Amino acid sequence: MKYGDSRHSTSPSFLWLFHDKACPGGMSIEDMRAYLKNRNHGTLVQVPGSNHSDETFASLLTLSDVMGTGHHAAVCAGVKKGDTVAVVGDGAVGLCAIIAAKRLGAERILALSRNPARQTLTKKFGATDIVEKRGEDATEEVLKLTNGIGVDAALECVGTNEAMQTAIAIARPGSVVGNVGLPQDVEISALNVFVRNVGVHGGPAPVQAYIPELMEDVLNGLALPCRWAVFACN
Repeated sequence: MKYGDSRHSTSPSFLWLFHDKACPGGMSIEDMRAYLKNRNHGTLVQVPGSNHSDETFASLLTLSDVMGTGHHAAVCAGVKKGDTVAVVGDGAVGLCAIIAAKRLGAERILALSRNPARQTLTKKFGATDIVEKRGEDATEEVLKLTNGIGVDAALECVGTNEAMQTAIAIARPGSVVGNVGLPQDVEISALNVFVRNVGVHGGPAPVQAYIPELMEDVLNGLALPCRWAVFACN
């Protein structure tokens, strides 16, 4: 959004953070009419304090989308202290899922990534291991790294059938796959997940519900997605 532009939305699903530092050249406005601002699903969230850094403002912006979505994957998978977690996907959501898993106490985080630049970012975001393979080869590698057991939680952040099948295959019996990737021709065998005793839980992230706790960590410098990466505003 540039100066002079007009945007209209009646959807309660989006939070807008307007600040010229959050999106360079972009988010300052003179006036805004905010719908549903006094309801549970408001469109605006107040950021306490002032004089926050550019890095902090940019990281706050991610809470309304990719960071909230990555956190949803970790929550749906039940990530807890001491867990071994695998993140399938190294895009913005996958990177934020790594932060979320670390924030919830994961001891070991396996990032499935074949892009060298993204691999570097996954390490900075908190990944302890990199798995460069895909499909059955990736499953074999993860099982090897976990002594044949599988991970305590698998976070699927892509949406393809291959990503989902990999997430299910590397999840240990009794665990849950946190699914936030928008499904694209994904087929899940009910018999497969039943026999392996693996659950799949996820969907659109209720980012509004997560913002208060995540915002606190951003403001305290404990979770800053934009410390190492810049996420596009459009």
